[in-house]
Amino acid sequence: MWRRVAQNLVWAVPPALVFVWLTVWWDGRPWSDMLVRGLSAWFGWTVVLTVSDWRRERRSAKRTPQKTD
Repeated sequence: MWRRVAQNLVWAVPPALVFVWLTVWWDGRPWSDMLVRGLSAWFGWTVVLTVSDWRRERRSAKRTPQKTD
């Protein structure tokens, strides 16, 4: 599980950077807001990716019956 979270931390960087750049550019907010917005976007994307991975694994586990000896 923690390996998946660490992988999602890496995968969440590009969308978080795009989100930060677009909001700072579009809203005309000061660039000092970028750190706070970037960290919150990074954390949010990590949660979204981790939950979607977890749900996908649960669905695939339900489809394939477990073999018991």
